[in-house]
Amino acid sequence: MQTILVVDDESGVRMSLEMVFRSLYRVITASNSTEAVDLLRKESPHVAILDIKMVGESGLDLLPTLKMHDPQLEVVMLTGYETIDAAKMALRRGACDFLSKPFDLGTLKQAVERAFKLRGASEAAEQNRLLMSELRLKNPALTADHFLMQMGVLHDVRNMQTVLNGYFELMDMTLEEMKGGGATAAQLGGLHSQIKVVHHSLDTCMQMMNRFLSFGRQSMQTKPEADIGAILGDIKSLIQTHPDARQSTFTVVPAGESSIVQVPSGDAIRILLNVILNAAQSTKKRQNISLRLAKAAGALVFAERPGDNSFVIGRENLQPEQPYVIVDVQDQGPGIPEGLMQKMLQNFTTSKSESGGSGLGLGVVKQLVVQNRGALRITSVLGQGTRVSCALPANVA
Repeated sequence: MQTILVVDDESGVRMSLEMVFRSLYRVITASNSTEAVDLLRKESPHVAILDIKMVGESGLDLLPTLKMHDPQLEVVMLTGYETIDAAKMALRRGACDFLSKPFDLGTLKQAVERAFKLRGASEAAEQNRLLMSELRLKNPALTADHFLMQMGVLHDVRNMQTVLNGYFELMDMTLEEMKGGGATAAQLGGLHSQIKVVHHSLDTCMQMMNRFLSFGRQSMQTKPEADIGAILGDIKSLIQTHPDARQSTFTVVPAGESSIVQVPSGDAIRILLNVILNAAQSTKKRQNISLRLAKAAGALVFAERPGDNSFVIGRENLQPEQPYVIVDVQDQGPGIPEGLMQKMLQNFTTSKSESGGSGLGLGVVKQLVVQNRGALRITSVLGQGTRVSCALPANVA
C-alpha cells in the first residue's frame, strides 16, 4: 500500500489528515524534523505532506533534507502564512505543490493524487535508466542504432501515454457532466467506450515495452504478421484525443483486399503511429489527413519520379515479385524544403519548428521499415503538404 508521511507540530492537523487519507493510503505521522527523518529512513514513504511553520526546524529547512534522503519523494507543502516568497522557496527546494491553511479537502486530495502520479512517473524513468545501463553492460557491442531503437520505444510509449491522458480528460469531463443528476444512457455508453479505448491503448503500450524488453533476443514468432487496415482504424480512433491531433480529421481509404503484412504487430503499430502523428503535428491549422492503402508488386513500388522533391530509403529491399502493402499518409501542412528533406530521416532532426519535437519519430520509422525488409518514401510540395509512403512485405498465403 502506498504511504503518506504527514509532518506537522499540531496534533489536531496530524489526526485530521490521518482520518482523511487512511482509507486510501497508509499514513504515518511526525511532529518534528527529527521524527520525520527517522520515519523516512525506516518506512520509505512515497509522498509527504509537510507544514512550513513548525516549532524548531521549519518545513522549508526540512524539505531539502528529506529530498536528499529520497530524491523521488514528492512533497506537498502546507502553511498558515502564505506568501509568494515562501511558495517560490518551497518549489525551488523540490516541493510539487503548495497549499494554504485552512485547506479545502478536495483540493488537498487532488494535490496528493498528483504527487503520487509524479512519484510513479519518476520511478518509471529511473527503472528505464537502470534498464538501459544494464543492457549496455550485458551488450558491450551495443551500437548507436540499437540505442536509438530503445529510445524510439520510449518515445512511442510517451505518445501513447499522451493519448491516454486525452481519454482520461474526456472521462473526467463526462463524470463532471453526470454530477448532480442521473446519468443518461448516452453518457454511460460514451464512458464505457472511452474505458475500452484506454484498455486498448494500454495493450499497445505493453506491446511496445515488450519489444523493448526483448531486445537482443530472437523473436518467438515464426511467422510475424499484422493487419495494417485494422491497425489504421485503431490508430485513427486513438490519436484523435492527442493534443496535436484534435484539430485534424482522418480519412481512411482501404485497399479493397487483404492488408496483412509480414511484420510484427508491435513494429507495425509503431511505424504507423509515428507517421500519422508526424502528419498531425505538421501544422496547427485544421486539416484532413488521408490514410490510403494499396497493394503492388515490388517492381512497381516507388518508381523513379524525376523532378520530384522526394527521398527513398530501402529501395534495395524491394523484391520484384514480392507483393507489398503500401500505406500513404498525406497531410496538408506547409511541406518540407528540399534542403531539409534528406536530413528528415536522420535521428533527432525535426522540421516542427513551432511545436518542437524530438526528431525521433521518422528516424524510428526508417529503422523499423528497413529492418522489416520494406521501403519508405517522403514526397513534399511546399505550401501543399507532405506524403509519407511505407511499403511493407505483404503476407503470401
